[in-house]
Amino acid sequence: MSSALALLLLAGSVLAEDAASAAQHSIDDLLAPAPRQLDLSLKPGWQSTPVTSDEALAPAADGRPHRQLDPASLECPPGTQRHSDRQPGEYTITWCATPDGRKKGPELLVHSVHGRRMYTEFLLDQAHGEHVITEADGRVMVRGRYEVGRKVGLWESWYIGGDQASRGTYTADDKTGIWTEWSHDGTEKRCDYRDPETPDEQCVAPED
Repeated sequence: MSSALALLLLAGSVLAEDAASAAQHSIDDLLAPAPRQLDLSLKPGWQSTPVTSDEALAPAADGRPHRQLDPASLECPPGTQRHSDRQPGEYTITWCATPDGRKKGPELLVHSVHGRRMYTEFLLDQAHGEHVITEADGRVMVRGRYEVGRKVGLWESWYIGGDQASRGTYTADDKTGIWTEWSHDGTEKRCDYRDPETPDEQCVAPED
């Protein structure tokens, strides 16, 4: 649990320099990679259900996506039970698990002091589905998806002030395609991950 709490705290440090990198590295440390031999054909007996209404997903005043996450609204899939744990002054975590104790369905961690929230969907103890970190008011800080413990598809992050920090895609935990990153002053750079050997330092400003 300490790693999840550390992630939530680190996500709040985006006022410091290089928020995109800080948030992404903390996410990388949240879960160990899924075993390579795990059968990717496994399908959860549950489909992701939005925690809030469509209206709550509208952009916030600063332009960021908005996602209001409430522990009371979490719905556990069939065959699972709802669990919760509260550490006074630190966090409250709510999750769903099968009778043998494996996580399946949504999990929501809420920090007790600043109210930041981390929502992750699970399948048999592996992150599998939507992943979102928000401010207490619902403004999104990080969002993306997991598939059997690995990051896939579009991932985005934002600074506390509302400006976007990063945007790009993952395939089985590896950055792919063209990533765009922005500094606090709005300076943009693009990183080409079409070649797996491309290092971060080869990221360049886009041509006008």
